[in-house]
Amino acid sequence: MIQEISRFLKIRLPALVAALLLVLTLVPAVPVAASVTITPASGGDSISADTYSTGTWTSLGKITIAEVAKDDFKQNYTLTLSIPSGFIFNSNQTPSISYVSGKDLNSANITSITSSAITLSFKANNKNNIDTIYIGATTSIQVRPTSGTSLASGNIYCSSINKVVTGITTGSSGTNFGTLTEVAGAATKLAFSTQPGGAVAGSYLSPQPAVTAQDQFGNTVTSSSVSITLAIGNNPSGGTLSGTKTAAASSGTATFTDLSIDTAGTGYTLIAASGSLTSSTSDSFNITAPAKSTSNTVISSSNKSADPDETVILTVTVSGNAGTPTGTIDLYIDGILTNFTYTLSSGTVSIDITSNLSAGTHEIQAVYSGNTQYESSSDTFSQTVNSASTAVENSVTMVARKVQIDENPSYDDGVLTLNLSVPYDDPDKPPLVQQTIQVKSRNYKED
Repeated sequence: MIQEISRFLKIRLPALVAALLLVLTLVPAVPVAASVTITPASGGDSISADTYSTGTWTSLGKITIAEVAKDDFKQNYTLTLSIPSGFIFNSNQTPSISYVSGKDLNSANITSITSSAITLSFKANNKNNIDTIYIGATTSIQVRPTSGTSLASGNIYCSSINKVVTGITTGSSGTNFGTLTEVAGAATKLAFSTQPGGAVAGSYLSPQPAVTAQDQFGNTVTSSSVSITLAIGNNPSGGTLSGTKTAAASSGTATFTDLSIDTAGTGYTLIAASGSLTSSTSDSFNITAPAKSTSNTVISSSNKSADPDETVILTVTVSGNAGTPTGTIDLYIDGILTNFTYTLSSGTVSIDITSNLSAGTHEIQAVYSGNTQYESSSDTFSQTVNSASTAVENSVTMVARKVQIDENPSYDDGVLTLNLSVPYDDPDKPPLVQQTIQVKSRNYKED
């Protein structure tokens, strides 16, 4: 068997080799795609929006296209680089294109430049060395935003190439030849990013406000850490702003957390300020009064049944379950409002009504006006003032055992004259009652 195989190969091998060579000559050669590495342009990742208004161009670092193998650049190439939306190239400055001479590349040129695209071509005659192309090494590619708002970003990309090159993918999502990112310009003004909301007086505003530092176009300046202070602008009710009123911006925004206003009112506004930045006024908001607590008013008298001209002091006390009430008391006597308004002190007030009362029974009403915390309330009380005769009768009854009789009564023509008096307990006061009594004898006869 081995001998037969050996004999077959000796006879047939030359013919097989010849046939294989013939097939190889008839099949067309398939070129192998070149392979490169790309180093994107630097310097475009923080382009200020202010450059749009000033017309200032940003210069980028060079783009590098490098062979992976020494025979990758072995044809003529035409490549177009396009700029992402929101940016333009400086078409008045043609960037440089260069390579190391003495190797395989023998030409490289920028064939055209517009505001949206740069077209370049290069050619290699040999494949003995590894070559590298530099775009913008000495004269840079320059770019600028096309607007100050809706901050743009994207990559410089290859929009077309005449031959397949491994390492270069066309399209805006393809190979990156340089990242461009527009950022906010310098901070020039403030703006409320969260408007303050209304609240019950004394409670936290909801929502709490937030204020941002912005550039001239209204972009938030995320690099800013300025201190921002809030104050009341429109103040319809003389309210006071309480809480932490100054906050430092973080990533360009100052957030407030504990602000409140103590007085109800419609149409409050806040003003945000920070150094030389243009201030900002918030939208208007309302502060409502809190629900009032119930108050309780009580009248007491120093003398519920007083004699004429005897001092009568009323004490009015107002209490509640949410602290000591403040405010005023209006006093009505027999339904008629007196001429004075009395102010509570520590929840009470004392009122001398002696001169307001005549003899009889009077209805006294004290009305508490209420305040922002308490509802109004009232109490009614009956005050008696005795008549003069009742007063004498009562006084005599009270001091009957102290009646004084004149020690030297007179007796004349059958008439006995007695001088009686009812003194006060206070010896410095005149007698409460003085009376002269005459008694005539029935059996008296004149001589």
